[in-house]
Amino acid sequence: MDTTYSPPLLAVGMLLRKHSSKTVYRVVTPEGAGKFTVLYDIGKGQHSWPEPIPTDEIQRRMDRQEPDESRLTVEVDDPWALENRPPRPNYDQSRLDRDWELIKPLVTGPNAFRIMSRKHRNGILREHARQNKTSRQTITRLLRKFWQRGLTRFSLMDDKDQCGGKDKPRVFTSAKGGRRPRNNYPGMPLTAPARHILNEAADWLLQDWKHRTYQGALLEYAKKFCVGRTALDASGRDIIIKSTDRRYQPTVRQLQHLIHRWRPLRDVKRSKLGKRRFELIGRAFEGRADQHVTCPGHVVLDATIADVYLLSSFDRISVVGRPTVYLAIDTFSRLIVGIYVGFEPPSWVAAMMLLTNVVTPKVAYCAQFGIFIAADQWPCHHMPTTLFGDKGEMMKVRAGQLLSSEFGIHIENAPSGRPDAKSIVELRFNIIQRPWGAFLPGYVDKEYDERGSRDPRQDAALTLHEFTQIMILAVLRHNAAPISNFPPIPDLVAEGGAPTPLELWSYGIASTGGMLRNDSIETVRRYVLPRDTATVTHKGIEFGKYYYLCPPARDGNWLIKGRDSTWSVEIAFDPSNLDCIYLCEEGRFEKCTKAGTNSRYVECEGASMAERNVLEERQKANLERAKDQAFKLRVIAKDVDDRIVKGGTTKSRAALKEAGLRKPQIYDMRKARDRERAAEREPLTPAEADFIAAFDDDRSSRAERHFSRNPKQRGAIQRRKTSAAQAHKQAAADAVRKSRKSKTLDILKQIRR
Repeated sequence: MDTTYSPPLLAVGMLLRKHSSKTVYRVVTPEGAGKFTVLYDIGKGQHSWPEPIPTDEIQRRMDRQEPDESRLTVEVDDPWALENRPPRPNYDQSRLDRDWELIKPLVTGPNAFRIMSRKHRNGILREHARQNKTSRQTITRLLRKFWQRGLTRFSLMDDKDQCGGKDKPRVFTSAKGGRRPRNNYPGMPLTAPARHILNEAADWLLQDWKHRTYQGALLEYAKKFCVGRTALDASGRDIIIKSTDRRYQPTVRQLQHLIHRWRPLRDVKRSKLGKRRFELIGRAFEGRADQHVTCPGHVVLDATIADVYLLSSFDRISVVGRPTVYLAIDTFSRLIVGIYVGFEPPSWVAAMMLLTNVVTPKVAYCAQFGIFIAADQWPCHHMPTTLFGDKGEMMKVRAGQLLSSEFGIHIENAPSGRPDAKSIVELRFNIIQRPWGAFLPGYVDKEYDERGSRDPRQDAALTLHEFTQIMILAVLRHNAAPISNFPPIPDLVAEGGAPTPLELWSYGIASTGGMLRNDSIETVRRYVLPRDTATVTHKGIEFGKYYYLCPPARDGNWLIKGRDSTWSVEIAFDPSNLDCIYLCEEGRFEKCTKAGTNSRYVECEGASMAERNVLEERQKANLERAKDQAFKLRVIAKDVDDRIVKGGTTKSRAALKEAGLRKPQIYDMRKARDRERAAEREPLTPAEADFIAAFDDDRSSRAERHFSRNPKQRGAIQRRKTSAAQAHKQAAADAVRKSRKSKTLDILKQIRR
């Protein structure tokens, strides 16, 4: 190991510190010094002279092996450097020029070294003072300032910036200061105790500026400190202020001056705006959203409620509401790498639906909505390495940890109430909605809630499928549009590329490789889709009033076992499309499709959970309305039924009474049933019914006249009346049938005679 000591180079203006003390020297060696190096003690200021020392001795004392008592070290921080002094825009330039011209002959040329010698110094200074008609003391003061403060022309600047007690509070004892008082209200001088008490009032005001005023702070001050109470000043001494006369109270202007002069602007503004609004619109900008991003792979997520009302896909006369639009934007290129449009509110579930779309090939995704594109029009189907979102969507601990552990994704959350932290994606919502906001039916304008404005729900005309098509086209337009004011990338500019999201994405992938992962859709769905519990029944796996089947269910005879008992299984589902679910049992992730046991009347291909809920709510409303109508009909039918029963009962009782019976006869029921059946098969004509009734009345009257001659047989008339009437009716019915066969009524006439 080479331990040879190399002496440092001693440059003019260099600072050397004595290791054993705080003494600092400046190298002020002029031309002609030879083997000497001249040092000047800048700590003594106006009371020292330069001291020539042999150069080899100084270099020896700068060796690390030298004892601390004599060792010198290089000092980096110059206390008299211009950057360490406050700016002086209004200093006296003419005086600076005059002082410099006065000492310039002494610090340049042959006199520069001679004036540092004690032998020649006094004579040179006296002669120079006589020639310039000034004093020796003035020249000495300027020379020492020149050596002390850096050996430059600006070293001669005056120190007026340190005059007047700048940034120091003025303490008044008798008069209050400021403009002359008027109206016999002299005010209160801001003595040290009064300033301390007024600071208490300022603290009270700054605690809740929104609901407090300057005058309220002064009243609080008067109530708390000006009624003979004892307070403490800044030094801890007791203060007793007994005056309650308004003429000797501090004014609002004094309190305003104290706050705006001595309180930090940050604290005052934070108190006025509140913490949340200050962080949003009042804080200082200290960086850019993409200042640490050097390649694609850092994705920002955010959601908004679209400014449009949509109709139900199943019933175009029913308004569903305003959909949620989720965007995933690459920070480096501003490319929209994923989109979700649906009725799920902003949440972890909707964010994971968006993440599924991020890894979906966009050619197949657009084809689902009838839009056919080339692969290079939307060339992103990879998993990012960093996700930046809100706490509301990224705070699901279990799912977030699973996403981070399985895919190695770093999840970041924006602070609460800070949309500016995701300014890139926030601005994209406005850019995407601007083209269709003017003509889209059902669009929600900013003035929609003003009096007299038209309700946008009355103009709704699009479904979720149609609105998704519009959003896809808007994304394609955005990805191909140039970005104004984008900082130029030299390599991209040299290649002739424009700053469009597509070209920036392609450049980032080609030049840096990007920070992307290649994961399949099924793998992503396995970990990001929301989980729930389904029931296995004899009709299939029941979830959301639908039945599903999968190979494990068929092979395991789940439907047969479901006739005896049911059990629960864990499933994953896509809220935007319930055409299939995924079985998550025993480490499996099996796709389950709809079973044939579903009613064909409730099949809703491609329906989201929100649309299905709207359909069910509409069906419930229709069912309740039908129940109301059916209830009215039941009431009417019950009333008619009661009338029929009452009429039939009255007639039966009258017939039994006329026949002299207490109960209907139950013998010969077979013949009675045959007669009724025959009557049902061959209904009587009106003429035939009249004939039977007349025949019955004639036979009954003749029998009654015959039996009524004997008073003892009158009781038998009532008992035999029913059987006689039935026999007469049977004879008449038989005669009617015979007449139908012979196509004549002669037999009827004979029977009647």
